[in-house]
Amino acid sequence: MSEKPIFQPNDAPAGGWGALHATAKALREESAILKGGKSLLSMNQPDGFDCPGCAWPDPKHTSSFEFCENGAKAVAWETTKKRVTREFFAAWTVGELERLLTSLTTEQVRLKDPEAIKKAWRRQRMEESRRKRQENKERRLRERQERAEAW
Repeated sequence: MSEKPIFQPNDAPAGGWGALHATAKALREESAILKGGKSLLSMNQPDGFDCPGCAWPDPKHTSSFEFCENGAKAVAWETTKKRVTREFFAAWTVGELERLLTSLTTEQVRLKDPEAIKKAWRRQRMEESRRKRQENKERRLRERQERAEAW
């Protein structure tokens, strides 16, 4: 059996400099320092928006920093400058993207051109449709040849 967890007092803050460092790192990695920082000052504020990462309660008296580390990371991901381009969708078929979807990174999911996915989807559907028509045509031809040989 596993050992019981040990509970002991901890005087260190839950947030503090470590959380501030992680927040700054997340904003820097997403190239969202200015936009993300400005957004964080509006998060969970009376005239702002609710945290996209949790259900932080809305206190009557707010401070400038009404967010947790995970909320800050969620805002960094939402305000990132990283985007997927048309070239990404030109390189992958929709079927391949469906298989890869669970392993895509946050950067790969952000769309620079939302129309690109629609165009890629339409192109893939047309290619699949053409391929199926060709396969059906070949199958019917084989069936005719088999019937002719059977006579």
